Amino acid sequence: MIGVINIKNIIKVLCMMIFTLLIVGCSKKNSKEIYKELVDKLEDLDSYTLEGELQMFNDDNSFKYNVTVNYLEDDNFKVDLINKSNNHRQIILRNNDGVYVITPSLNKSFKFQSEWPYNNSQSYLIQTIIKDLENDENRKYELNEKNYIFTSKVNYMNNPSLKYQKVYFDKKLILKKVEIYDNDNNKKILMKIKKIKYNNKIKKETFNLDNNLNVDKEIVTEDKVSKIEDTIYPLYTPKDTKLKNQEIIKTSNGERLIQTFNGESSFTLIQETNNNLEYTNKFCEGEPIILNDVTGYIDDYSITWYDDNYSYYIVSKDLSQNELLQIASSITSPTIIK
Repeated sequence: MIGVINIKNIIKVLCMMIFTLLIVGCSKKNSKEIYKELVDKLEDLDSYTLEGELQMFNDDNSFKYNVTVNYLEDDNFKVDLINKSNNHRQIILRNNDGVYVITPSLNKSFKFQSEWPYNNSQSYLIQTIIKDLENDENRKYELNEKNYIFTSKVNYMNNPSLKYQKVYFDKKLILKKVEIYDNDNNKKILMKIKKIKYNNKIKKETFNLDNNLNVDKEIVTEDKVSKIEDTIYPLYTPKDTKLKNQEIIKTSNGERLIQTFNGESSFTLIQETNNNLEYTNKFCEGEPIILNDVTGYIDDYSITWYDDNYSYYIVSKDLSQNELLQIASSITSPTIIK
């Protein structure tokens, strides 16, 4: 009698398992179907607004931004970045006239003839995320309890150490999170999406340069530094390259510190007081970049960035763009003050 009961129980369990497998098998889409549905949904968006938090990791330091992205068809982009530690605000703007990096508190804008954002991976723009997935025929797919996860190569031209992304979508194919990893599988960028709206109504005026220059007008004050109070030094310098000379000279807007580093990979580092309150719009060669806690721009031989009080400039014919970024990153992270 006991043996009969056991057999009945075993048969019952087996039937339940088979039924469960049939249900799961019938309801579960394969990766190709999910990916096609995802691309169909996101590839031809007329507009979207995305809000989230961008975190960038540099050794033991991390930098956090509140990010708001607005996109309108015909290549109109506005990326609003606010540093969470000091409320420093910068805007990357693309409209019919070109690409701009705007620092409202400094009353400055920088114009680029650039293919941004399509020439570089971006963790906060749907178009470039999908482009990276499309360009990697060997992209990977996995499913956990909450998310569809796609993994693909990335193309950070100015930072080749960044190798791949993990992109998380919920079961409704809503973008939730993007993670960027380096050669050693270290997470270097994390973009968490808090809110996203597809095909919403965005006015064309959102992407007007003048409208974006005035957003922080009240921050532009006479309270600007006119002297370099602390001398900064990069925490990273290339091998066999050392500081040879430094001097401070007077300028019409305050002071300029010039440091010359000589060796196998020579370069010059310039720090200058940001004391000019008049609006300037400068045309720049190169590409806009996010450099830890600020936004700047980089070309083949130099890198430039700004904070509320100072501008910084590194130039060298011996260094690659990646080495320029390494030096600059070691200055914008906690520095040695002498």
